[in-house]
Amino acid sequence: MEAYKRKLPIPCLILLLLVVLTGCVDQDFDEPPVPGTPAITANMTIQELKNLHVMGEEDQRIDSNIIIGGIVIADDQSGNFFNSIIIEDETAGIELRLNAAGLYNDFPTGRMVYVLVQGLYLGDDRGVIQLNGSPDTPLEEPLIADHLIGAVRNQPLVADTVGLNDLSEDRINTLIHLKDLQFTEADTGVVFADASNRKSLNRILENCEGNTIILRTSGFARFAGSLTPSLRGGITAIYRVSRNDKLLFIRDMADLQFEEERCGQSSGGNDPEFLSISSLRDSFADGTRVAPSDTKIKGIVISDKDNGNIEATSMVLQEGESGIAIRFQEAHNFALGEEVEINISGQVLVELRGLLVLNQVRNNRATSLGNAVAPNPRLVTLKEIENNAFNLESTLVRVENITLSGGDTWGGLLTATDDTGTIIHFTRSSASFAAEPLPDNKVNLVGIVSQFNDLQLLIRNLNDVTEGPDTGITPLTELYEPFSSQNENADIALAGWTNLAVKGAQRWVAKEFNGNKYAEITAYNADSPEIESWLISPPLLLNEPRTLSFRSAQAFYEHDGLSVWISKDFNGENFNQATWTELNPTIAGDSVGQNQWVPSGDTDLSEFDGVVYVGFRYVGTNTTNTTTYRIDDVRVE
Repeated sequence: MEAYKRKLPIPCLILLLLVVLTGCVDQDFDEPPVPGTPAITANMTIQELKNLHVMGEEDQRIDSNIIIGGIVIADDQSGNFFNSIIIEDETAGIELRLNAAGLYNDFPTGRMVYVLVQGLYLGDDRGVIQLNGSPDTPLEEPLIADHLIGAVRNQPLVADTVGLNDLSEDRINTLIHLKDLQFTEADTGVVFADASNRKSLNRILENCEGNTIILRTSGFARFAGSLTPSLRGGITAIYRVSRNDKLLFIRDMADLQFEEERCGQSSGGNDPEFLSISSLRDSFADGTRVAPSDTKIKGIVISDKDNGNIEATSMVLQEGESGIAIRFQEAHNFALGEEVEINISGQVLVELRGLLVLNQVRNNRATSLGNAVAPNPRLVTLKEIENNAFNLESTLVRVENITLSGGDTWGGLLTATDDTGTIIHFTRSSASFAAEPLPDNKVNLVGIVSQFNDLQLLIRNLNDVTEGPDTGITPLTELYEPFSSQNENADIALAGWTNLAVKGAQRWVAKEFNGNKYAEITAYNADSPEIESWLISPPLLLNEPRTLSFRSAQAFYEHDGLSVWISKDFNGENFNQATWTELNPTIAGDSVGQNQWVPSGDTDLSEFDGVVYVGFRYVGTNTTNTTTYRIDDVRVE
């Protein structure tokens, strides 16, 4: 019997063969291409292309099939480069002039770009080689896609670190990094460019050896209005030239890393000497922008961070009658009323929208000396603030009889008005009292004089607001008082006038002779050994230059007991707290006859403005200094 032999069907043989063959196939597949990589390669380096042009000759058309490639190292996003991008390969960099806006959308910094050079023009402008669409003209927008091919994005950018002496021609239009530079004092704390007028400006950078280079910024740059830093550090920039000038162009503010002390400055290795805030302000007025080495200031914090009407990085410091705004690099913890000492060596003074600021102060430069007695606010009028803005700036003032308008709550911009003028009152939306309702009546305000393009008054909290005095008397713009309405031998009692016995009980009384009435005072037969008596005018509004005049006479002369004074902070009630300034009119004395009227002459009051009071002061004793004095026909006109 034959043994059984099983035969495989044909389909099974085919399947088996496929399995065997599959085992011999290469399993290592090729990786797919990186997204964004075009099927194109450069056939010439950028430096080789630039070598085709002779500097100073006319633009030349490239008719050869040349392709270059490079990474975008500068685009137009920040506005400091216009109608162009700059690409760089391992050999050189070149500017591509393109007549289009928003180039950064398709060709952002870090993207690999290939350029089909055939049909473009190779030229130069003031020492910088460029690729144009036609002679001296950028490539028009519809043709950009025919010549530029964008490839992989987000390529790493490596800036070569070089020194100022290493900036040779082959570095033009390349990304470089320079260490240990600072802006010169004249160009510290100023705007990079004129953003308002869209005007480009040059600022000078220097190293510690005094070598310099220009940083040029377009007025269209987004950071044009930012301030140049006061410290020293590194800068990453595009190097270019303009004929014989070497220039740097940054892409944005991140290209500046200025975090070190300025050359020759220290943060306190030596014991700094005190500089008064007044002297610091005066030095700025004289042109100084950087505080000298080894100096410090001291003052009392008059701003209130806790109630939020100031930025967390800012405070206002007052010493005596001078103050300064401080802007720290980070939020600070100094409270209202603390005495603070600040090492200002090498710190920059700038004007921010009109306000003098010690800018970008390192927080570790400031030290608390504990709580101190706060400065008394100076009583001023709004007109005085306007006329003396620089000296009153960043100090505490008190203004009275203020009407607030322009809103229902404290938040935002309001108009504060007194009898002499107006000022902007500003409260930040983040202030604790911003949503509180405004008072309907007149108020007195204590606040900080500040500036933000225009003068402003800033209260710290609602404790700075008190009810205004209501005397019921409207300040007079002119005054004439002949005392004719007074009763003879009675104390002078005129509406708005103050007849005040400061020492003793003697007051000015009305007298009459030959039908003429006048005010009279004497110490003769007084009950007190000493007397001091004042006859004070109603409030007078000096909204334009005025003069004071009157007549005086003396009798039974024994001493010069009459003088005339003026006050800006008397309010009809606060005699002991008011400040009085003596005037110098002509007053009857022993050189004239008894009871003879003497004209005072016109006393110029033009150095005073706002609401004032004029006071006639008599001092005497009841034994020896007993001269009788009379005044009449008091005029302010």
